[in-house]
Amino acid sequence: MNAGIMICAAALLGCTSASAIADQNLLSNGDFSSSNQVNGWSAGLWSSDDANGDVASGSIEFDIAANSTGASAQSACFGVVPGAAVSTAAQNKPVSGTNFLLIRFTCDVFSDANCQNSLKALILRGQGIDSTWGAMAALGPGPPDNSGNLPANALSARCEIDVGVTAGPAASMRFDNVSFNSQPAPTPVTLQEFNVD
Repeated sequence: MNAGIMICAAALLGCTSASAIADQNLLSNGDFSSSNQVNGWSAGLWSSDDANGDVASGSIEFDIAANSTGASAQSACFGVVPGAAVSTAAQNKPVSGTNFLLIRFTCDVFSDANCQNSLKALILRGQGIDSTWGAMAALGPGPPDNSGNLPANALSARCEIDVGVTAGPAASMRFDNVSFNSQPAPTPVTLQEFNVD
């Protein structure tokens, strides 16, 4: 007699609960490696100037034309685990100009998987003016709320780097080591049925 047995294909590799999965940077290409350059970001130029001095990596650069008011780039949309803890980091380096009004790294979280239904915008990191690579400071009580956790109904997120200037001389700014560290969204598991005699 045949008995139907459902087997989790991932079990052969060892199934792990989401809570046991280590946090990782969910932003694709937050380190702007030389192979990926600015792939996964909507704008910006690639620079070989890396915050860690890594010759195999670089940074994203915004060259702001004279009499413009700023530049920005959005990351690709990525999945998140509802209610998961999150931490962020970023570094920036002014290259030219002194007319900066804002330098920030923000993320939006969404209640759907495709970054369509916005729940809230989170201002996560900001930075003053310096002439060297510096870590961007945390803003507010903690991302994205006082507990440091994502909203319970968050399913996806998208981040943005912004540089604002007063209209006037041209300016240039670089960013590197941009991260949104949290649990990766679970990958759907395919179940297969096997018949055993």
